Amino acid sequence: MSEWLGFGLAALEIEGRLGVSPGIAKQRLRALCADGTVQARKGKLCIEGDDGRWVEPPETALPSEWRKTEIDLEFDVDVLAADFRYWLNQQAIERNPRKAAIAKALRTNLIPGKHILWKDFARQIRKDCGVTANARGFSVKQLQRIVRDIQMSL
Repeated sequence: MSEWLGFGLAALEIEGRLGVSPGIAKQRLRALCADGTVQARKGKLCIEGDDGRWVEPPETALPSEWRKTEIDLEFDVDVLAADFRYWLNQQAIERNPRKAAIAKALRTNLIPGKHILWKDFARQIRKDCGVTANARGFSVKQLQRIVRDIQMSL
């Protein structure tokens, strides 16, 4: 069974992680639903106490619908948590040049400790980032930690 996240909660996560306004966060989330990056479902919730239940089973909110209207203003909307969190984690990686260089190397199947020695991997990442061998945050130990974190978030 898939985990779903309310549209408003997802927008709050975007605000907090990317440091944008509430309006920009909702705008980005709508765009993600419109281009199919994040799957969404829509329906009407019946609020009883703290536990909201769907009046009828929710239906898929197609990307083409998002291009016509702001569905979240007409319906209760949930987004697929896996799609949303994957996108959000990618944004965090892309905002950090060191993480971006590591993620790029991993996507090209340059796996340190398996396809390349860690010291050679570190040298390549420093080169890609334009830093010297003594640059802070680019030691083999630091890069091992970052690689592990990236692999766990995917």
